[in-house]
Amino acid sequence: MPKQIFLSFLGANEYVSCNYYPEGDEKRMVEDVKYVQEATIRLFCDDFTEGDIYCFFLTEKARVVNWNDDGWRNRETGEYNAPNEGLYTRLQEMGLPTSNIKTVDIPDGFSSDEIWEIFEKMFKELSEGDKVHFDITHAFRFIPMLGYSLLNYAKALKNVEVCGIYYGAFEKLGPAWKVNEMPVQERNAPILNLLSLAELQDWTAAASDFVNYGMTEKLVQMTRHRIRPVLRETKGADEDASKLRQISDILQKMTLAFATNRGRQIFEELQFDKLKELLQNFSLTSSNFIKPLNAIIKRLGKEVKDFASNDPLHWLKSAAWCEKYGMYQQGFTQLQEGILTYLCLYFKQKYQDDFYDWKEKEPRDLISAAINLVQKGEDEWKFASPEAKERVKRQLIGDKMIHALEETYKDLTNLRNDINHGGYTQNTKSAKFQKRLGEYIREVEKIVTAEIDSESLENP
Repeated sequence: MPKQIFLSFLGANEYVSCNYYPEGDEKRMVEDVKYVQEATIRLFCDDFTEGDIYCFFLTEKARVVNWNDDGWRNRETGEYNAPNEGLYTRLQEMGLPTSNIKTVDIPDGFSSDEIWEIFEKMFKELSEGDKVHFDITHAFRFIPMLGYSLLNYAKALKNVEVCGIYYGAFEKLGPAWKVNEMPVQERNAPILNLLSLAELQDWTAAASDFVNYGMTEKLVQMTRHRIRPVLRETKGADEDASKLRQISDILQKMTLAFATNRGRQIFEELQFDKLKELLQNFSLTSSNFIKPLNAIIKRLGKEVKDFASNDPLHWLKSAAWCEKYGMYQQGFTQLQEGILTYLCLYFKQKYQDDFYDWKEKEPRDLISAAINLVQKGEDEWKFASPEAKERVKRQLIGDKMIHALEETYKDLTNLRNDINHGGYTQNTKSAKFQKRLGEYIREVEKIVTAEIDSESLENP
C-alpha cells in the first residue's frame, strides 16, 4: 500500500539547539530544537497517519552519538558517554508512535561499494506510489547527489511522488561554537525546500523526450500541472499561464497527429502559425514563470519554424519530422500520401478541374493507377468509368510530374507496404527504411519545389 515516508540521515556531530522555520515564513517557527528532523517533521509531516513511516539512516557512530541517549563524547575521558538526549527520545516526546519509527544501519560510504549499499538500502524502503519527504540536512557530502538520483530512479520504477527535499540552513547563523554563544531566541535558521531540484530532473527528462524523440507528452503534462493552480487562482487571467495552456494544447494535438498519421489534421487543423506566435511571445516576455521551460520554449520555436498553417507542402515537412525522430512508418505514409495530395492540388490547378479534390478517394486512386500504368508501360488499364479512363489518357499519362515522381512513388509504395505488414511478407532490413526515407524525402522535395518555383501552387 502506498504510504507517506520521511527519509533522513543523522550525522555524528554534536548539534546546537536553534529555531527553525520554513523559508519565507518565520511565523511558523519551531523553537529550541537540537535536531533539524524534529522541526522538519513538525512543519512538513503533520498530516502523517498511522501507516506512515519515519525512516532514519544511521552509521554506527551516528547511532551512538545522536540516536541513543547519553552518547556524546566526554572531553575528559574520550569516551562516548556524555549526557545528551538522543533523537529517538525526542521523537517519542513528540508523540510519534514507535511502530512508525524505523532505523536502517548504513556504512560510512568511504568506497563505491559502500555508496551502492546505501543506495540499495534507501531504495528498498520505498514502495510503489509512496509519497516521499527527504531531509538531507545532515547527510554526508555525496548523499544529496545520491538522493536526487535515487528519487529520480524511484519515480521511474516505483512511481513515487516527491513531496519535499528539505535542508536546514544552520550555517546561516555561523559556526557552531559561535552560535552556542548566541541567545537561543536569536538562533533563527530557515529550512529550505529544494523540491525544485527534483523537479528539474523531470524537466530534463521532458526536454530529452522532445529533443531526442519529438515527444511532448511529458512536457505537456508537466506544464499543465504547473499552470493549473495559477489559472485557478487567477480565474484564467494570468497571461503567461494562459499562453502556456494554449501552447500545450496545440503541442498535444500535434504529437498525437504525428503519432497516428493524421495528415489531414496536420494540414487543416493544427494551428502552426498561432503556435509559433505564442512561442515567440512567451520567449520574449517571460523569464521567471517556469525557469527550466524557457530554453525548451526557444528550442520548440526552432523545431516548428518550417511548419505553417494550411501549407500545401505540409506532408514533406511532416515526413522530415518523422524521419528526424525515428517514426519511419509514419514518415513513409506521410510521404506517399503526400505525393498524391500534391498531385491532386497540381492537377486541380492546372486543369481547373474540381474532380481532383485531394480529400476524396476517387482522384487519389486514379492518380495512383496512372502512376502504375506509366511504371508498367501498359497501354490498357481497368478504370471505374470511361470518364476516368479519359482523364488518365488526356491529363495524367503524359504529364511531366507523373513521370518525374513515378519511380520514387513505386519504391515508396513497396517499402510502405512492407513496413505496414510488419516484415512478415518481405525481409527488408531495418536499416534500409531509415536510410531510404531520408533519400526519398530529398528526392521528392527537389522535384516539387522546382515545380513550385516555376508555377505557384495555390492553397486548396
